[in-house]
This record gives sequence, structure tokens and C-alpha cells, in this order.
Amino acid sequence: MDKDAQKAFEMLVNISDRIRKSRKISIFKGEIKQLNLGQTFTLQLLFDSGRKTMGELAKAAGIKMPSMTESIARLEKLGYVQKSRDCNDKRKVYVELSGHGKKIMKQTRDKNLGYLGMFFSMISGRERKNAMELLEKIQVLLKKI
Repeated sequence: MDKDAQKAFEMLVNISDRIRKSRKISIFKGEIKQLNLGQTFTLQLLFDSGRKTMGELAKAAGIKMPSMTESIARLEKLGYVQKSRDCNDKRKVYVELSGHGKKIMKQTRDKNLGYLGMFFSMISGRERKNAMELLEKIQVLLKKI
């Protein structure tokens, strides 16, 4: 394995762990921590783009329908999402964030933005610019994969 790639991976894991451990906020110690990464991804997708069909969610997450059905059932039980059927095609099931889910995701996004703002305030303008350029480049490269 490329030594730079290995070092970058270790740094990203370390940064992620330190951020997670530094969060002394009830939302991350309470409800939201009950979710796995896939469920968190699903909530974020619904928060960003609104109502989706079960099929659209499964495709976006790269998983099979039974797994998405199970994940949505758990999210629904926890009160984060609500399901509804299409009026014209009863086979189609739509999923959207519940009021509670929207509130939790907004709080989570606000807290994350606060942390990011705090970290960016600790580095110079040039370092922020370099970080943003690197993140944009990585984002473009990931879209090609």
C-alpha cells in the first residue's frame, strides 16, 4: 500500500475519532448514537433531498431492498421517519423525515457546522483555502469512481 495513502487514512480515522470524542452534546450521546452509519446516511439523504421511495433510498445507499426495509422499520420505530403509499400505485412506498427527524437532523447539522467553524477559526485563511481546494479535488475524484 502507498505510504502516503496509509498515513492519510490513519490521519482521517484519528481526526474522526477525536471529533467524535470531543462532542459533549446530549444529541450525540442520546438518540442519534443509536443509529448505524447506514441509517445516519439515510436520514441525511432524506434531510437533504426530501421524500424518496424505498427503491431510491436502497439505490442511493447501495444496498438491497430487504436491508433498506429493515433499516427504515427501525428508523420509523424510533420516530425519525414516516412512510406513505403512492395514491396511484399502492406498491410504491415513500419515506420522509418525521417532524422529530427533521428537528434532530437540523440540530445535528447545526452542531456539526459549529464544530467545523470552530476548527476553521483555528487555522489561517491560507490553510482554510488549501483545505477547501483539497476537499473539492477529492470530491471530484470520488465522483469519477
